[in-house]
Amino acid sequence: KPFKKGDYVQINGVDGLVQDIRLFNTKILTYSNDEIIVPNSEILSSKLINYSTMPLRRVVTAVPVPRECNVDEVKTMLLECAATYKYAVSTPAPSVVLEKYTPSALNFSVRVWTENEHYWDTMFDMNERILSTLREHGIELPYEKLEVSLAERASSERGEGEV
Repeated sequence: KPFKKGDYVQINGVDGLVQDIRLFNTKILTYSNDEIIVPNSEILSSKLINYSTMPLRRVVTAVPVPRECNVDEVKTMLLECAATYKYAVSTPAPSVVLEKYTPSALNFSVRVWTENEHYWDTMFDMNERILSTLREHGIELPYEKLEVSLAERASSERGEGEV
């Protein structure tokens, strides 16, 4: 059996808690409190993710910072933020990597392992903690900038003064 009652699963893009497994269908309850009935024949022929089978899950948070920032300082700051979070486990240890750089930002990835039951709290709390940490250190999130310059053409090119 790929799941049991109480497991958090994703079936055909639908996430939720397994409420009941019947002979011909399975009842899933979403976090929006929607009850979804999925035919078991569809489950067997679909991609299924069971998030409840392992005791730990990893939360990955993308963090863009301005290109001018010192990479080592940002990594240290973000790692401290992740490692001191109440639901972060020490093994495997949290990590911070510079994932890529773009014309406007350095994109870091903060990776924190947590117990399955604390996944959602960890995901949302880490977003807030990281933003607060960056602001405490005077780092604002970058945004795409577009510079536009208008060239003025000479009045004779526009046909001014012509009859």
